[in-house]
Amino acid sequence: MRQIAPVTSPLNLSLSVPGDKSISHRALLFTVFTEGVSKIRHLGTGADIQSTIRVLRQLGMKIDYSSDGNSAEIHSTGLDGLSHPDSDLDCGNSGTTMRLMAGLLAGRPFRSALSGDESLRSRPMKRIVEPLESMGASIKARQEGTAPLEISPAELTGIDYTMPVASAQVKSAIILAGLQADGKTLIREQTIARRHTEEMLRQFGASTEIEGPVITIEPLSDLLKAYDFVVPGDPSSAAFWAAAAAISPGSTCTIEDIHLSTERIGFYRALSAMGAQVDIQILNSSIEPRGNIKVTARDLYGITLDGEDVPGMIDELPLVAVLGAYAHGTTTVLQAEELRHKECDRIRAICHNLQAMGIDITEYQDGFEVTGGISPKGAKLDSFGDHRIAMAFAVAAMAAEGPSQMINPEAASISYPEFWRILDNLGQDS
Repeated sequence: MRQIAPVTSPLNLSLSVPGDKSISHRALLFTVFTEGVSKIRHLGTGADIQSTIRVLRQLGMKIDYSSDGNSAEIHSTGLDGLSHPDSDLDCGNSGTTMRLMAGLLAGRPFRSALSGDESLRSRPMKRIVEPLESMGASIKARQEGTAPLEISPAELTGIDYTMPVASAQVKSAIILAGLQADGKTLIREQTIARRHTEEMLRQFGASTEIEGPVITIEPLSDLLKAYDFVVPGDPSSAAFWAAAAAISPGSTCTIEDIHLSTERIGFYRALSAMGAQVDIQILNSSIEPRGNIKVTARDLYGITLDGEDVPGMIDELPLVAVLGAYAHGTTTVLQAEELRHKECDRIRAICHNLQAMGIDITEYQDGFEVTGGISPKGAKLDSFGDHRIAMAFAVAAMAAEGPSQMINPEAASISYPEFWRILDNLGQDS
């Protein structure tokens, strides 16, 4: 249990955040397709990134990790350099690690098993098993479609696959399998999800074409060159401080050197639509653009998000609910049932915590509706073991009337170990 006292003075924040979690995973995993020593700097610092490093080491990769947890050197001799693991591959709490590794290992000539903690073993994996099996993969899940995933050697064939739902993790698993398959793989997106995998692989030298909603993957004929890559700051981590400033009258927050691709700044567009002043400055317009964001508090008003709004900000929707509690009118999120299949059922967690704070919220199967206008009260809040719920409601508690308590606050370390230290210092730094 952790006590959270309201911050009573305006915030004036200027800070950087750890490396982007999604990009960090991929930068590490893609070294499997290279030969030589790759250097990756400004990695994400959360437990999920450690899970990817641990699994790669279990597969025989040599990884020299810096003492500050910020950079790594990965020695690779390519796919054929991977070795049969001595035990189940432990993905911890990381769905990204498990789903992307499933695609990577589907084409390897040895048996492997992907497992993780209790939360990860309850999350849906049929969504990757089915398309990978259509490529010829041999993957055995539990009867309910959950991990552990047992993967046997198989010959893969390229497919033409239409994504039933937007999911960057599922898409990435298919792409990593497609790089090892016989023939082209086409992926058709009905709603475009994050494109880190296809964009980064193309940047690193893979033959990946993107034409509108269609991605074409050619099997690798040669190993990629080792690379030196700097991970931009994580806009999802930055979002917590942006939201904290937005609900604190008279506050500003500047976050420096973060990732600013169109697919990753949906939250900031929503924050602007709600009335906050959001200034975006792109400093580098490469394939992975980066720059600064400044948020200035203004009166907030409810909005509706659904359809194509949702995939690009699925991780920030708990924060949208918090903003809705501090906004005038109603804030509605629909077509976001994916929230029920994260580290916890986030729709249920959002409703539980906002109701505890005295806020009127209606739960739907695929979302929620928050009625603002009543100041949230300090309350006993529950992270449900979910890092984004823990941090979103820590932000909610910062501006509440009266102190709050958080059950299982350590969940934040899954993606942002530094979060509580920064929050504790807000009153001193502002």
